[in-house]
Amino acid sequence: MLRYSRRCFSSSLRRLRQSIWSYESVASHAASPAQKTRLVDVRETDEYAAGAIPSAVNVPLSRLEQLLAMSPEDYERSTGHVKPKHDETVVFYCRSGVRSSKASEIADRLGFKDIGNYKGSYLDWTARAASPDPHAEVASAQASTAGDQISLKEMNEREATRQGEAQAHTLSHDEASESVKNGSELADQGQQSKFS
Repeated sequence: MLRYSRRCFSSSLRRLRQSIWSYESVASHAASPAQKTRLVDVRETDEYAAGAIPSAVNVPLSRLEQLLAMSPEDYERSTGHVKPKHDETVVFYCRSGVRSSKASEIADRLGFKDIGNYKGSYLDWTARAASPDPHAEVASAQASTAGDQISLKEMNEREATRQGEAQAHTLSHDEASESVKNGSELADQGQQSKFS
């Protein structure tokens, strides 16, 4: 009995074959997807539809094990994209890193050899893509479908336009505040003259 429990314990400690992917690695892949690397979003379809990392495919964690166990033909029929091969790099991400860790365990159990986990996941992606890091902006500006990529020049023009609009909005807001302030002062003066 004691031997059996030791064997079970030691087999559960088997080391998970995964690499941790950084934001920079994922951004580089999103900007220029590698042939042998698959970026897999394991959030639910409604989360994926609300926003995703460019070049990612959606395979919800709730269906991941079932789908990865399918034949390539059945997988493609069910998901609409080609099934990752066991010797390809498969990088998982989710919202915050919890589901992507579980997805890595599932892929390991199913025999995938090169597993990546973007532990920062979508929360990290959106926080960094909104930052002034130019590498992040290039990656986030890539369209999710082939052929819709924009040039760096176009991206810079869009950013300049967006900053100009933000500045105009700030001026409008300041002018409106000044107008309200002036209106309040005039109203106060009118009130005072009534009582004088």
